[in-house]
Amino acid sequence: MPGQDVGTKQKEKTEKAEALSEPKGWFARLLSLKKALEESNWEEAQAVFKAGLKLLEEQPDDEMNVLYWTCVYEQQRFFHGASSGIENLKQLAQDNPTRLEAFAVAEFALNNNPQLGIRFSLGLAYHSNSLSELGLYHFKTIHDMDPENAGALHNLALLSSECDLPITSVKRYKAAFKEGETLSAANLGYKYLESGMHEQANEIILSALKIDPHDPQVDKCYADIIQRDKNESGVETERIKNAKEQKQHLVQIGTGLEKPLDCDINGTWSFPVGLMELTRDGTHVTGLAEVEKSGYSLAVLMDATGLGEAPKKQLERHELKGDLRGSVLFFETQVSGGRHVFALPKGTKGVLVFNDDGKSGTYMEIKENQLEKVQQIEKSVPAPNSTKIQALKE
Repeated sequence: MPGQDVGTKQKEKTEKAEALSEPKGWFARLLSLKKALEESNWEEAQAVFKAGLKLLEEQPDDEMNVLYWTCVYEQQRFFHGASSGIENLKQLAQDNPTRLEAFAVAEFALNNNPQLGIRFSLGLAYHSNSLSELGLYHFKTIHDMDPENAGALHNLALLSSECDLPITSVKRYKAAFKEGETLSAANLGYKYLESGMHEQANEIILSALKIDPHDPQVDKCYADIIQRDKNESGVETERIKNAKEQKQHLVQIGTGLEKPLDCDINGTWSFPVGLMELTRDGTHVTGLAEVEKSGYSLAVLMDATGLGEAPKKQLERHELKGDLRGSVLFFETQVSGGRHVFALPKGTKGVLVFNDDGKSGTYMEIKENQLEKVQQIEKSVPAPNSTKIQALKE
């Protein structure tokens, strides 16, 4: 769900501007502001400050610049006449302050004067930096002081969701929407949609669409409701198709369980890994395939000088053990030998349903209770006095 905040949505209306060609310009403006404040020239300070903020709005750079400038201005005004406060600010005044410094300056300012007008921006900055609990605290404070502030209430709902307060989040989204914040309707619509509550999502979005103007996210959410409804129909069709295939395989296994296997299955079979010699002893079946593999060892790969050599060949052994139930073989395989850079291939669990003639069957692998890699295999004529098979290239 695109849980957007009030503030971020405004930024998205304008493409991100490139970094300023003269980053020192920010420091120069900051110094001008500090100089005016230290000289108690409030008109000049306000003019410089507003000019800086306007430039930031026109060319969005780091949001922390806005926050930092605001904190400096508000603190200097608050500490006018207090030399210790001014000296501390001189130490913190940097061209590109770190986020921790900016947060520390902001919290220091608010701690001394809770009425400073930086709390909203600070809450957004915390949200952008995944500090949800701090963001929750500040937007809760704003809401307590100004219950009709729809933007703050929306962000409080968003932060409530991020802090694992789903019930509270929904209540606050609804309240913010009643106050006229249509972005809350969009966020709530996505919440409903992700919970499968299609009718509720549609209802609140249709209500928001009637408000002019409304946030663009409302239109996007409405389009997503229609598209997701359409997509689910296609997904269901695919799921049913997969279920029918699984059902068909299970019926085949069930049929085989009822049929005794009276024919001889001993011999070489064309398993997916290669030719495998099967031997039956009552209901117990064993098998062996020796596959010639070629490849480099880890030592050679780590030593570039050895890559010019021809890759060495080794036999990789696939051993099968299984039990017959009717004409169905439930088996497991284990792999050993061969040349592998990191780890041996894992063995498999599977099912082989023999046909009545004992010369062919349906091979299926079992993974997470699903039947996959289904294919027909056949009994082959074994090579004289050998179970080795032709090399399979990796």
